[in-house]
Amino acid sequence: MTGAPVAQGPAWGPHTSTAAVLSLLFGVAAWVFLPFAGAIVAVVCGHLARSTIRASGGMVQGDALALAGLVLGWLQLLLVGLVVLLVVAIVVYGVAHGGDWFGPLHENLPGRGELVRAVVGRHAWPT
Repeated sequence: MTGAPVAQGPAWGPHTSTAAVLSLLFGVAAWVFLPFAGAIVAVVCGHLARSTIRASGGMVQGDALALAGLVLGWLQLLLVGLVVLLVVAIVVYGVAHGGDWFGPLHENLPGRGELVRAVVGRHAWPT
């Protein structure tokens, strides 16, 4: 069997990282229908993919996909954190005012009749 081809290394070239693709998919899903869980998966897969891509020596591609998934995931986590802070602030405000959420607002507002007269004026209805 002289002249038979000899296999040298893997028969495939560079391929895209599955973790990078998952990072991007879950990063988009985090903004559509999986707000917190999708963001966590996107961030974890994104970091895993980027470390694998760097260590592969060019055999694994998809760094841009992983980076996009990371950005989408971290932005979603930031937004979720801000919403949680807002909800906590509202609850603390309500507890601090004895559960009377609108009491401090109503104390400084004019009565209904006064407000209507101020907005509409005397000439709106015949007396």
